[in-house]
Amino acid sequence: MKWIAEAPFTGVRKNGMRRSVLVRVGIPRRSGRTGWACPVEITGVLRSRLVYGEDALQTLCLALDFVGNTLYSQRQRGLRLQFPTGHSVPLWAYFRVREMQRRFARLAQVQGHRRAKRPPNKPLERTSTVRHGMSNGRRAGRSAPVR
Repeated sequence: MKWIAEAPFTGVRKNGMRRSVLVRVGIPRRSGRTGWACPVEITGVLRSRLVYGEDALQTLCLALDFVGNTLYSQRQRGLRLQFPTGHSVPLWAYFRVREMQRRFARLAQVQGHRRAKRPPNKPLERTSTVRHGMSNGRRAGRSAPVR
């Protein structure tokens, strides 16, 4: 099988147990089930599976999102990824959109912000009935055309 991307890591559990983790994303291809399918594999964590979508680009995006969700859930279960050099893998650097949503939600929770109230959907009140530039005292109604 041909892979678009391969990334070798070392997975380290809280108890110190190490294992090799290889993240692979394949080339999207046409599928009879739906429009397209993209193979995804995370050895040591997840068996190979297909991610389906309507077209090649959507399928590839969904596959990458699936990889991100899987790695984040494994991190919550205690698996830390390391590069072959021993440095920690910053998942946020690979999956920024997901991380930004999480950080904004946490920031809003910490600061106690709620969604701003929408202004009422009613016409604005006018403070004056005389338009500027009309010195003869005529009143302009709401539907009067501006010339």
